[in-house]
Amino acid sequence: MACQLDLLKTVERAEWSVVGKITVKLVLVALPLRPRLSFEIFGALPKSSK
Repeated sequence: MACQLDLLKTVERAEWSVVGKITVKLVLVALPLRPRLSFEIFGALPKSSK
């Protein structure tokens, strides 16, 4: 019984580490895009209001 619980904890940790790695990759991919997008949005607002 204890072996099964240890195995489940190990699998949970492995799943969370995979989720963490994917999250980090998504954030790293999104970071370069964010300034460009915010610049386009804020750059377009004054033009459209004129």
